[in-house]
Amino acid sequence: MRILISLTLCLAVSVCLAAPFSVQESGWCEIGPNDTYAGVDGRPGYTNNYSAAISTHNSAQVGNPVTGYPLAYMILMYFDLSAYAGAGQVFSGNVEMKLGQNWGEAGPAPYRLFTVVSNWNEVATTWENFIGPGSTNNNPPYGSYPNNNQTYTNVFGEEISLLQCYGTAANGAGTNTFVIDGSKINYWLANHSDNLGIALVPQWYGNMMWCNRNRNWQQDRIPTLSGEIVPEPVFLPLLAGLGFLAYRRMR
Repeated sequence: MRILISLTLCLAVSVCLAAPFSVQESGWCEIGPNDTYAGVDGRPGYTNNYSAAISTHNSAQVGNPVTGYPLAYMILMYFDLSAYAGAGQVFSGNVEMKLGQNWGEAGPAPYRLFTVVSNWNEVATTWENFIGPGSTNNNPPYGSYPNNNQTYTNVFGEEISLLQCYGTAANGAGTNTFVIDGSKINYWLANHSDNLGIALVPQWYGNMMWCNRNRNWQQDRIPTLSGEIVPEPVFLPLLAGLGFLAYRRMR
């Protein structure tokens, strides 16, 4: 009977201490591997970036990387979870990341999310200083695929989600929602400094313009990470035991 009560209290403690969270992006930049873009149509190049100073950014693949076509540009973003970080907490189940668009080709176009394992700054980071001077679309003197820009994987950790994304031409709401297994990013809660953000990487042809936090007139399109945090399972028996002692004292 006591075991049953303890298990019940354990479950009750877990439910009661569950903390829902919703965090908007607070770090953002778009980087690209070719300075040609910067001079042609304002897109960022190899040695500069687009930070969150404007409200939308491109992210596109110029072809299939497996057959030798490199990225056109990618997006880095950061969600500050410091208010939730602390020993003994984990994500409960899946975490969702909602990304809104200002415009996008109809799709579907596959986009991947990777954790980032190298420090970056939304104002100062460029393709050159983040991914490396030997990683670019400009073949000479850097060589052809895969020696041009495929070394971006050196700054990524685990792939955490893959989604067939739809542009506004086929998605009137202008949003796509990535689902992330919380266990893949639980270390963000254990140690705040390990959270270096997420990279949005196109996997195939397609051009989409993603919104950032400056699109404040459309809150539903601002990138948002949401889910639920609970005490780590190893702590629940202790909490339940304390609850059981309190129950005994009340009798």
